[in-house]
Amino acid sequence: MGTDGSSPPLFMIDVDGEEHCEEDFACVGFDDDDSISSLAFNPTTKTVLLTDSASRVHMYAVETEACKTLRDKRFTEPAGICFAPGGHIFVCDRNSESVIQLSPSGDVVKVHDVGMICPWAVSVTRDGQYMAVSNEDYDNYMIKLFKIMYT
Repeated sequence: MGTDGSSPPLFMIDVDGEEHCEEDFACVGFDDDDSISSLAFNPTTKTVLLTDSASRVHMYAVETEACKTLRDKRFTEPAGICFAPGGHIFVCDRNSESVIQLSPSGDVVKVHDVGMICPWAVSVTRDGQYMAVSNEDYDNYMIKLFKIMYT
């Protein structure tokens, strides 16, 4: 994974251990100041999600090589990202102290105030019932567990 602008942003390793470099991973458009904050992979849909330092979320479909870059004013500093059952996506936003829930197509569904400084990592249980969030506040580390209410 290249994060300093000097190497391609995405490498894939196939089941035989062969490394494939995605030189033309054009949807990200990194420059020297951008870096990848977090990534997630959905093995069912073969989709890679990336958050970057330019406040964007990128969805890359491995099989079709289709890429969609999501920009939204609610992405102020996206960090941790994960898939949930049904293809929903959860993104930590460090500046807004929230987790942003996206539809499988990337539309904002809901912004969850998690009541912690700098949410950094997010994970959703396999049954989609609970979301765990941790932060990067050096004075007050915490992990919170939330019940997810889908609307």
